[in-house]
Amino acid sequence: MELIKKYYRNVIVLLLGVLLLSIGGALFLTANIGSDSLMVFNQGISVVLKTKVGLAIMISNIIALFIIFFINKKTLGLGSLAIIFLLGPTIQIIKDANIFKTPNTLILQILMVLIGIVIGGLGLALYMYADLGLSPFEGIIVTISNETKVRFGIIKIIFDAIYFTTGALLGGVFGIGSIMTVFLYGPTIDMFMKLLKKTNIIKKRS
Repeated sequence: MELIKKYYRNVIVLLLGVLLLSIGGALFLTANIGSDSLMVFNQGISVVLKTKVGLAIMISNIIALFIIFFINKKTLGLGSLAIIFLLGPTIQIIKDANIFKTPNTLILQILMVLIGIVIGGLGLALYMYADLGLSPFEGIIVTISNETKVRFGIIKIIFDAIYFTTGALLGGVFGIGSIMTVFLYGPTIDMFMKLLKKTNIIKKRS
């Protein structure tokens, strides 16, 4: 509670980020032409477990939490818990509410993915900018990068390839949308991060 009181603006930014990230994820799923690597991975898990994607997201994050807790728990924080317990359920609520409809043409499906990349990219940038801890999956990548001295970007590419391949083999949807996220998601997040860093919305953690 003390952390929330002290960094309440960070918490608000974090929760807004998770909400936007969830909307972006729901748009990816609704477009149905492929998502980012972790979504494809979680779709595959949901097929194997015969459960909804939202629950699969929570399950995979909890497993990743146990891993990162033992190898580098310093990366964890309130933001980690928000990703674990809020992201999956929020995505599922939005999906089940049928707020978005799957377009009947490829052009509109691609447009939906593009909108998802912008909204989700802003959400991810807000969550990172809040500086309240990494998601378990990001924590693992950061830890491996620090320990091996290999750049974060290279480790992430390797993990993304693993997630895409595993997810697709398990039944996740890999397609044009997935390729779009590979080339556009990172630059979109970077753009929003640069803009956010010029503001004084959050309180810097000491």
